Amino acid sequence: MIFVKLVWALKGVDPSDTRYQVTDYFECDGTKIPIQSLNDDYCDCLDGTDEPGTSACQNGTFYCLNKGHIGQTISSSRVNDGICDPECCDGSDELHCPNVCDQVHKKYQREQDQKNLVLRKGGQAKRKLIEQANNQRTVKVKELEARIEKLSQKEKRAEEEKTKAEQLEQQHKQLKEEEHQKQCPAKFTSLQQEYESLMETTRDLESRLKTVYDALADLESTEKDSIPYLKTLYADNRQFVEELEISDADPTLLEPFEPAENPCEGSLWQCFKHASTLFITRAVESNSLLQLLSPLSEKSEPVDPQKARDRLYEIQEKKRKVQQELDDLSKQDKIDFGPEMEWDALYHKCFEFDTTEYVYELCLFGEAKQKAKSGGNVGLGTFTRWGDRKNQKSYHKMMYENGLQCWNGPQRSVEVEFICGIETRIISQGEPNVCEYTMKVETPAACPTWREDKSEL
Repeated sequence: MIFVKLVWALKGVDPSDTRYQVTDYFECDGTKIPIQSLNDDYCDCLDGTDEPGTSACQNGTFYCLNKGHIGQTISSSRVNDGICDPECCDGSDELHCPNVCDQVHKKYQREQDQKNLVLRKGGQAKRKLIEQANNQRTVKVKELEARIEKLSQKEKRAEEEKTKAEQLEQQHKQLKEEEHQKQCPAKFTSLQQEYESLMETTRDLESRLKTVYDALADLESTEKDSIPYLKTLYADNRQFVEELEISDADPTLLEPFEPAENPCEGSLWQCFKHASTLFITRAVESNSLLQLLSPLSEKSEPVDPQKARDRLYEIQEKKRKVQQELDDLSKQDKIDFGPEMEWDALYHKCFEFDTTEYVYELCLFGEAKQKAKSGGNVGLGTFTRWGDRKNQKSYHKMMYENGLQCWNGPQRSVEVEFICGIETRIISQGEPNVCEYTMKVETPAACPTWREDKSEL
C-alpha cells in the first residue's frame, strides 16, 4: 500500500502554491527532504519553506486561509506567539484564537461598497473635469476677448469724454479770463463817469451852498434886508431839490443820516460837506463791483474733468484685470495638466488644512503656505513638477520646492500625494523631516475615469 500525503492541505500553505503539490519529497535550496519533514517544527531549508505552519524558520511565511473572507500571508515568526493576528481572522496562526472571518468580511464588504461608491462618484466628477478642460478654456477665452472688446469701446468713449471735459474746462477758464478783461475796465469806466457826475453835482451844490453861506453871513448886519434875498435863493434852488427827489437815484441818497459826531452842530458849510460826502459814498456802495461783475457767476459750469478721469481709470483697471486673466490662460497652454487634461479645471484652486498652530494653504500649480494663527505666513514652495522627492514622475504626486530657507537647514518643500475622492480637499499634513513637508489630498482628478458603458470600475 502506497502512502500519499495531501500536502496542499498543509497548515500555513496557500492552496495555489504548486511547490507543495508533491507525494514523496519536497525540494528546497537544491536539495530534497522527505515530505514528513514539512511542519515538523525544525527548520531544514535555509529559505524556511519547509516550515510554513510553524515558527521554526524565522524567514518563513504563514498563509491564513480565512475561509469566507480573503486569505493573507504573515511572517512565520508570528505563528504560535500567543497573539491573534488580525490578518488571520480564522485564528489559524494560534491554537486558541476564534474564527471571526464572517464579521470581518461583512465590515470589509461595507468598506468596499463605500470605496466603490467613491470611485464611481469620483470617476464621474473626473469626467466633468475633463469635459471642462475640453470646453471651458475655449469658452473662457472667447468670453474674455468679448469683455476686452466691450471695455475697449467704453475706454474709447471715456477717453473722449475726458478730453471733452478737459477742453471745456480750459475754455471756461479762458472765457472767465476774457470776461474779466472785457467787463472790469468797462464797469470801472462807468463807475468813474458816475463818480465824476456826482462830483460835478457836488461842486454845483457847494457853489449854491456858498451863496447861502454868504447870505447868512450878511444877516448879522442887514437881517431885515436879507429876507427877500433868501426867499429868492430858496425859489431858485427849489427846482433842483425837487428834480433830485423824483430822479432814478438810489432813494437812500436822500435818507436822513446820524453821524457819530453831528457836523451840523457847527457851521452850515460843514453840514453840507458831510451830506455831499455821504451822498457819494452811498452811490458807490449801491453799485458795488460784486453786483457789476455778477453776470460772470451766472455762466453754467462744465462737466467735472476729475470725474471723467476717474471713470476712465476705473474702466482701464477692469480691462487690465481681464487682460491678465487672458494672459494667464495663454500661459496654461505650457502646463502639463495630465494625460486627459483632468487637472486643468483645478488650476490655481486653493485649499486649506487647519491644525492647532497653523493653517496650511495649497494652491494647485501655485504656492504652498504655512499661516501662523498668531500672524505671519511662511512660503513652503511653489509648484515645480509632477512626481515625488525621488524624481519618479507620477500624476498622483506633486512637488512644491524653493520655499523659505530653514534655519541651518534646507529650503522648505512639500510633497503632495493625491488619492481618489469625491471632492478636492486636504485630509492630512506632516513633516517627516526638518522642513520637508507632506500633504495628502483627496480629489476626483486622481480617480479612474468613469465610463458610462461600464457598471463598475
